[in-house]
Amino acid sequence: MSPPLDFITRAEFGERMRTVDADLKTVQRDLILLSAQHSETRQMLSEILSEVKRTAEVASQNTQETRNLRSIRSMLIAGGSGIGGGVAVGLFSLCQHYLSP
Repeated sequence: MSPPLDFITRAEFGERMRTVDADLKTVQRDLILLSAQHSETRQMLSEILSEVKRTAEVASQNTQETRNLRSIRSMLIAGGSGIGGGVAVGLFSLCQHYLSP
């Protein structure tokens, strides 16, 4: 079926078209605002994600440093125990040697 060659020229049709055009412009403005808000939100989320990653890296480094400090602490305790035990045995040995008849 071919389109009609006559145009509808009734007043209510023109009014209806103006309403549709106004609604279309409103939707276009809303779409522009939503697009801008989406961009801002995306940027904010990217910043938050980068901050979370940086915080996780710092926490990981702190955990590694804590492990190293625990390891050094354990070494010092073990070394001190060894030295203290050696000194105690040495004193005991000297006491036995000089105090025994």
